[in-house]
Amino acid sequence: MIFNCPEDVCYTNFPCDIDQKAKIVDLVLVQKQYASEVDKTDGESMLNSFNLMAVNGKAQLILNINGEKPLPETTELPGRGLQEIKVGSSSHTINFDDYQGVINIDFYNQIRKTSQNYDLYFLTPGIIWDASSKQITMYGNAVIANDLKAFIMSQGKIKWTANGDPSAVVTEENLIEAFSVPLVYSFDLESFEDTVTEGATITGTWSASLNKDLISGSIPDIKYSLIDLPTDIANLGIVFDELTGEYEITPTQFGVYSFSVLASNSVSCITGQLPVTITVLSS
Repeated sequence: MIFNCPEDVCYTNFPCDIDQKAKIVDLVLVQKQYASEVDKTDGESMLNSFNLMAVNGKAQLILNINGEKPLPETTELPGRGLQEIKVGSSSHTINFDDYQGVINIDFYNQIRKTSQNYDLYFLTPGIIWDASSKQITMYGNAVIANDLKAFIMSQGKIKWTANGDPSAVVTEENLIEAFSVPLVYSFDLESFEDTVTEGATITGTWSASLNKDLISGSIPDIKYSLIDLPTDIANLGIVFDELTGEYEITPTQFGVYSFSVLASNSVSCITGQLPVTITVLSS
């Protein structure tokens, strides 16, 4: 991988772009009990294991943030002999804005009391920083918009104290860009959204899959459910299998019926929705 560095080098060991490399774009919080499942063979393997662990509820991904690269404050202590100053531990602080903070509020409320149970990794363009050996303190607060009614983002802070800095794994920037796309369930092209019927029975399958191909590892089964149902949904006569997504619809009353199919799993917050509109011309 070839980099073009500016004349004024901002890192001595890693190629960089001053405007971009100082920004944290993603955070990964891995539950310590599953730390051994992070594949540290290379950057691509690490990113794949982060995604796999997130799908299985073992890691929390906080993506597309605007974060400051930590600026350590190092303690200086009295030295001995020829070394007049002894270098003590460093205090590291990350401040960040999470523009998807509304959906992460529950996690922020929970991690206030349990951050010692998580390993931290943070990503800047082209580099994965491994702070997994540090004991972190983390919290995030929702920021309310000017009308005092709507949350617009969360502002978070992570702190830790250590003798030394996180290790760095140089990674292709395009891999980190792809990782920053949130994990969701996507419905395939054969899953209909708008259907018109004269009243005949409709059968088929609402089928979804992850929007990312994971290199290896098992993922939880998808569960399907119907949400945002109209009050007269019974007129559609829906017979629906939550495990397979198979359905049979036998309308008994003409009209237009709109609802959504939700894909989710039992161990993580990853979801996907398919809006559905069925127009029954006669019955």
